[in-house]
Amino acid sequence: MKNSNVSKAGYTEKNCKGKGRRFLLLFLAVLTVTAGIFFSVCYITEIRAEKMMSERKKSSGEIDWAEDMIGWIQIPHTSISYPVMQRKDDPEYYLHRDVDGGYSFYGTPFLDGRCRTDSDNLLIYGHNINGRRFFGALQNFREKSYFDSHLDLIFTTRQAVETYRIVSVIETDVSSLAFSFADTYNENDYRKYGTYLIEKSKFTTNEQEKLLEEFNQEKEIWHTYQFITLSTCRTFEGKEKRLLVVAYRERNEDYESEK
Repeated sequence: MKNSNVSKAGYTEKNCKGKGRRFLLLFLAVLTVTAGIFFSVCYITEIRAEKMMSERKKSSGEIDWAEDMIGWIQIPHTSISYPVMQRKDDPEYYLHRDVDGGYSFYGTPFLDGRCRTDSDNLLIYGHNINGRRFFGALQNFREKSYFDSHLDLIFTTRQAVETYRIVSVIETDVSSLAFSFADTYNENDYRKYGTYLIEKSKFTTNEQEKLLEEFNQEKEIWHTYQFITLSTCRTFEGKEKRLLVVAYRERNEDYESEK
């Protein structure tokens, strides 16, 4: 009888272990299928979002303007080619919306609510999506060789197509002085903010030295240059961390009349 009890106990223990393994395998299978469905949905959603945006710009370069679309940002020979939105009464409206206003986790790049298209510094925000997609592609600019070989930025508005020179890459956080710089109302502030955008760059270039020399001269420089600052998260380095890619252009002589 004693041996029989031991046998039954051993069988029960073995049976429990077998059930436990089967449950674990079933759980892992369900988890795998769920994860597969989740990533498939994310991928389909991402492709749809990309398609909706790309269809707004035709092969001829003509733009199909949406109601809140104020421009199109492009960095040639990169994946950065997106509409730029702005809704003044709800500045973060496009944080999680597509160009037509529908929900989208990926959102659409948008211009800071304090800015106009002729502001001293155009602050444009976009999501850093894993795999360096959407504004995540800006992470490539953290490499000097990539920065050196992608220096042009094109911003198209309803009024003009302007080419800017990428001059600075800044690793910072949400407290950065750059986020205070939209329009300036005096010479000193303009010099202060412009110098900040250049001096904080991860890399040093001859272009920066030329600009800094002009900013340090005594002659008036207020509004001489317009900056564009592209901002995205550095997701895995902390939720407050930001990467900025800054470009500039010399304004045309019609700036005062445009104001």
